[in-house]
Amino acid sequence: MLRVYPAPPACFSDARKTLRSVVEGSLRIVDVPVDANAGAAGPTEASDGGDRFIAWHCVVAPRADGRWSGRIELASEGWTIGSTGTARRVCRYVGTGAGAIDANIASGGDDIDVGTALIGRDFLVVRGSESCPGEPLTARTEPHQP
Repeated sequence: MLRVYPAPPACFSDARKTLRSVVEGSLRIVDVPVDANAGAAGPTEASDGGDRFIAWHCVVAPRADGRWSGRIELASEGWTIGSTGTARRVCRYVGTGAGAIDANIASGGDDIDVGTALIGRDFLVVRGSESCPGEPLTARTEPHQP
């Protein structure tokens, strides 16, 4: 059976970084566009937190039955996805260090016949010659690409 989608998926991303400042004795961490200066954190003195990440989202128009299927594939710009030391491997978060697996993403990276919005799809990029982290204290990852 051919399943027709009313529109192709549309994905958007924004390169971000963290800035750290102390406000009234408390550490404040904010994320700003990667090209922002320290003044973007507000009126107090801020320093670059060193974190770099991509904030992203995709919009998928469901089929007439209200469901959709798909797979997220990351595209590299200025770097290579692969398994060598000069390439990068993409890992996807699948659960917590306590062993709980998110049922929405336990299907090998494919989303099949989904009827709701999916949130919390996070990826970690490591050196291609390294393995995806298996059981750290806060989250577990599995290979996604390659």
